[in-house]
Amino acid sequence: AAAAPANGGDAGDADEWAQVGKGRKHKAVVTRQAGTVGHPAMRSPIDAIFSGATKSVIRCGQAQPSATVEGFMMLHLDIDGPVGSVHDALEHHLTPVTLTDYKPEGSDKATSATKNVYLYRLPQVLVLHLKRFQYTGAIVKNHKKVAFDAVLRLGRAVLGDDCPDAVKGAAEYALIATVSHHGKNAAGGHYTADVQQPDGRWLRFNDAQVDLVSGDTVLQEKPYILFYQRVLPQTA
Repeated sequence: AAAAPANGGDAGDADEWAQVGKGRKHKAVVTRQAGTVGHPAMRSPIDAIFSGATKSVIRCGQAQPSATVEGFMMLHLDIDGPVGSVHDALEHHLTPVTLTDYKPEGSDKATSATKNVYLYRLPQVLVLHLKRFQYTGAIVKNHKKVAFDAVLRLGRAVLGDDCPDAVKGAAEYALIATVSHHGKNAAGGHYTADVQQPDGRWLRFNDAQVDLVSGDTVLQEKPYILFYQRVLPQTA
């Protein structure tokens, strides 16, 4: 539950809040808003569709936990190493990190701490960028197959306990579009887009050519951008 603004200002213009975290023995968490993307006071029609937010929480011994809410319009996901699916990439992106030189607020002494990051506010349309292009002296393309599903289910592994948009600790998204690059390297090739129509059919846009494709065909591609639309639970 949110308490009064930690800085003593009005709720309307405060960006620091003292919160009591669920299941954390009522230890206050100081939460800060980083940037303006996803900030309720800065929402445009585009923000209303695409903006979400992550929350990073740093815990250090007996010190007061510190949390930062940061908006995003797109999640940039690494696909190197053991990452074999979009689920893997999301979990890797949100893996807890150990900080070895962290200084708690009000202290000059460096110590170790744990930083957890999770999805806090969920967008209507979740845009996932699979990082296929990397710079290693030159721009190279990663051609690996990264599995993705027509339905993306997010659970507690990526959602925080206090995510206000989760329903029973979960959220569901349906794939609505993909963008793929065709070519051996970043210097050449071209792009295509697969887009689902309101009637459920998929169309492939390839320059001036538009073709009907199956959903299974879409899932066999190697896209680098995925668009997922939030599926809200049906109400009785």
